Amino acid sequence: LLAAFESALEESDESLRSYLQEVAVRIRLGDDPRAAVADLATRVPLENFRLFATSLAVHWEVGGSLASTLTTVGRTVRDRVELSRRVAAQGVEANASVAVVLLLAYLLAFLMWRSNPDRLMVMLGTSVGTALVSVVILLQAAGLVWMSRLSRGSF
Repeated sequence: LLAAFESALEESDESLRSYLQEVAVRIRLGDDPRAAVADLATRVPLENFRLFATSLAVHWEVGGSLASTLTTVGRTVRDRVELSRRVAAQGVEANASVAVVLLLAYLLAFLMWRSNPDRLMVMLGTSVGTALVSVVILLQAAGLVWMSRLSRGSF
């Protein structure tokens, strides 16, 4: 485990190196490796680090090949990052499609006004026409709020 941390220290960037160096120093000084790795997971509150720390703690208890364990953890972390990128991209696509649909509605209203302004003004002059336009605007606002909550994951 200590050799793995030494190797990780050489390959990691500056932002991660200090955390890994602290764990390596604690293990070298005789601290319990499971506690040192668990503290790493609490200091870096990311799910990927929790998976990494749990894998190292289990490996320390059970033994076996650390390379295959870390290969599996690395593959899992890469898959999770790729999945989060796909979800973010789909969220952007959903927001863009909502914006296009809204713009199309207002573009159609503008084209109706340009092609026959008298008929549109007559419709807007009645209480039914005004109510229909108000309902459409309220439904669009409700749709925007709904899509915003869906894209953030809060239902």
